[in-house]
Amino acid sequence: MSKHVNTLVTELGRNPKRDSGSVNPPVHHTSTLIFDSFQSMRDYEAGKTNLPGYARHGTPTVLDLEHAIATLEGGDNCCVTASGQSATVLALMTALNAGDHLLVTDAIYNTTRLFILNDLARYGVEHTFYSPSQSPEEIEALFKPNTKAIYCESPGSLTFEVQDIPAIAKIAHARGALVIADNTWATPLLQKPFELGVDLSIHSMTKYIAGHSDLMMGCVTARDPLAKTLRKVHHRLAMCPGPDNAYLALRGLRTLAVRLKQHEQSTLRIAKAMQKRPEVARVLYPALPEDPGHALWKRDMTGSCGLFGMVMKETSEAKIGAFVDALHHFGLGYSWGGYESLVIALQPARVRVVSDWPADSWIVRLHIGLEDPEDLLSNLAQAFDAMKTAKAA
Repeated sequence: MSKHVNTLVTELGRNPKRDSGSVNPPVHHTSTLIFDSFQSMRDYEAGKTNLPGYARHGTPTVLDLEHAIATLEGGDNCCVTASGQSATVLALMTALNAGDHLLVTDAIYNTTRLFILNDLARYGVEHTFYSPSQSPEEIEALFKPNTKAIYCESPGSLTFEVQDIPAIAKIAHARGALVIADNTWATPLLQKPFELGVDLSIHSMTKYIAGHSDLMMGCVTARDPLAKTLRKVHHRLAMCPGPDNAYLALRGLRTLAVRLKQHEQSTLRIAKAMQKRPEVARVLYPALPEDPGHALWKRDMTGSCGLFGMVMKETSEAKIGAFVDALHHFGLGYSWGGYESLVIALQPARVRVVSDWPADSWIVRLHIGLEDPEDLLSNLAQAFDAMKTAKAA
């Protein structure tokens, strides 16, 4: 099989010979999957075959997508879910039991944070949050005898810290703990999690894999023997996506490599321009040489995406609001990874438990889409002007 990404994303997850010559795999709308014989059903019930058995366990469309992602990530099995959030739940439920302790980055997606604080705690799982800027040695000191997993996100999608995953994995594995990593920012193309020591890799496929802001999906990938446990938990939790979304995700996968190149090219240009703005204290983007995580990014990843942040010198909410409202080429929305540019503004100290961010600090997070970067730069200049003339609250 080819190792070239452009070839892989074009050929994986499709089988024209099987599908009567169709270039794209058909969308299978079904609930019941028919067995060839009584014996084949008995073999399925005995766990002797890899047949899905029932559509909740995967239709051909879904299985094609799972095979494609698993191959790109270098895993043995991928389980697709109905959202990125459900993928994080699946990974945690696969890795943990009652009485276990979880170490988790404070950069985690907030809804997953709520699941850990409320639901996992209700099931008897302890947790400790650590700062994503802490060193592996500092994180090692937080391990307990019952620590069974550490949850990483590198880079983080709000403050963009890059973690030393190989060092963390070495520490975790020496203590019998699993490493769970959210790999959404880098996508399966730019960072190979299993080569770094990750045991369970998570993606919000809603973002770059889908690429067109028209579906919600997630996935978790693992290597054997953990992959077999992952599949069983996935079946029991019934986290099945719809076939139409699986088809759209496969379609998005075809253009992922070329889209990422454009996102990276435009974002580097805009991020470098933002470094020169007097209103910006710091640009948070690991692909920039000045970023604290640049050396780890350069070691572990082969490129960057379109998501970055700006630490603003201005701390007035009214002025930050004026800046955001002036960005007519940027949609004001929570997601990212689609073809369109997006913006949100946040105060990191308010969404963190272990934080060294000043209470009044503001970050403007930008997702740079596929628009012409000149238009986006012009709009950003207008937004800075609007911020200057706005009255502070």
